[in-house]
Amino acid sequence: MNKKQIALALAGALGVAPAAMAQSNVQIYGIVDAFLSWAKAGDNIRRGIDSGGLYGSRLGFRGSEDLGGGLKAVFTLEYPIEVDQNQGIGTSSALRSRQSFVGLESRYGLLSLGRQYAPGYAIARYDAAGGVPFGPQAILASGAGATIVPASPARWDNAIAYRSPNFGGVVANAIYSYGETNQNNNRDANDRWALSGDYANGPLAVGLLYQRGRELTSIGGEDQKEWGLGAIYDFRVVSLYGTYQTIKIHDTDKVWHLGFRVPVGASYLFAAYGRHDADDSDKSAKAGTIGYRYVLSKRTSLYGAYTRVNNGDKQRDPNIRPNGVTTNFGDDATGVFLGIDHIF
Repeated sequence: MNKKQIALALAGALGVAPAAMAQSNVQIYGIVDAFLSWAKAGDNIRRGIDSGGLYGSRLGFRGSEDLGGGLKAVFTLEYPIEVDQNQGIGTSSALRSRQSFVGLESRYGLLSLGRQYAPGYAIARYDAAGGVPFGPQAILASGAGATIVPASPARWDNAIAYRSPNFGGVVANAIYSYGETNQNNNRDANDRWALSGDYANGPLAVGLLYQRGRELTSIGGEDQKEWGLGAIYDFRVVSLYGTYQTIKIHDTDKVWHLGFRVPVGASYLFAAYGRHDADDSDKSAKAGTIGYRYVLSKRTSLYGAYTRVNNGDKQRDPNIRPNGVTTNFGDDATGVFLGIDHIF
């Protein structure tokens, strides 16, 4: 059964009219990623099998329809899958959809509506660990409450987004997410907006972004303002990576990371170190990871990593994978991860 037949069968199961679906160019894609994990925090140890180490496991549908005159309609529907347990599409209450949007694309760019990635999700491209949940940038930024992180906080509901064409290596993004607060005044509460620009040409790539949340109920009705900067320079024998970001609510926290990748054929060794510098130094933390991705084919790879997090006396970081390990205030944490991923 080819992908078109599978798409039609799934469309029928989901209640989508096959005739309407057949008019679009529809692609089914996904990632299956599982890893063996061991983690220790204080006296607590947790071991098991988890889903989504190198990449989040997912099943997605994307398609386009040529409307003529260089204009086309596009859509993406993408759902998380936990491959280590009895959970499938849409069963996670915290993240029932990774992306779900529809839009129009032309030579002037892409305009889209729905649940979409904010620019902060793309910080992963400047992360030596590739945005993995056990890498320093992801761990420390999540622990600081940032939305500039390659995880759920950078997926925004009720959003209208614009992505520009590529102008000599420069791509701009803008997004506005409605909090949909229904009241007589202060209708901007829980709204979010962001702007970003990325440049890539030759060995150098640089990105700058700003994200803001207005009177967010999740942080007691405060505004949240964030800046992020990322860069890569490829020396061929080694690529250097770095990110720096600030998170301002009452105080201003800073998170930064530096790292490198060394190519070994199609595979690569990576290492990264980062810090979360809080205004209250007892809430600061630092983390480091070293790992290796061994590429078996264009679609399949093996990976392994070791991560250590050192927390301040008043800081704990429960975001180190696996999530089930118990972390008390001031506890340091270590983790070992061995996994396999397949992209289709």
